[in-house]
Amino acid sequence: MTPEEMYLTERLDVQIAHFLKKSVQHRRRYKVLKITEIVAGFLIAVFCAIPMPGDRYRLISVALSSLGLLCEGIINLYNAKEHWISYQKT
Repeated sequence: MTPEEMYLTERLDVQIAHFLKKSVQHRRRYKVLKITEIVAGFLIAVFCAIPMPGDRYRLISVALSSLGLLCEGIINLYNAKEHWISYQKT
């Protein structure tokens, strides 16, 4: 292998490693936020079905729905899924 080919191969390997690392980071971020959103939505239904005295269920439901909305907002704001797919394709 010529020195030029070795240099290009090393540079390419560095770039591939970078894109792989970024892809994994964005995939993990997307999945954690999406799973949190799904669990929060599920727990809203569970807590609404359980009879509780006072306004506890309302507070819990509001907190869980806010958490789900926050997760979806972060996913959309940072385009985690799109970045994950983009880095994976590159």
